[in-house]
Amino acid sequence: MDLYREATPRPRVRGFAGLLRPREGNPDRLDAWIATARAADLPHMHAFVRGPDQDRDSPAARPR
Repeated sequence: MDLYREATPRPRVRGFAGLLRPREGNPDRLDAWIATARAADLPHMHAFVRGPDQDRDSPAARPR
């Protein structure tokens, strides 16, 4: 395990940035990203995750 990578938010931020471009499969990738971010020992990431976690179930987030 690379402890430096685990102790920084950088890989999670980059992973989230990849979800900003609409692509097929993003809902599944978002679920995986949220699970990874929650598993990290980074409390500020846990706080950030609450937003996308709540937004993904909103009617506006659903494909038309």
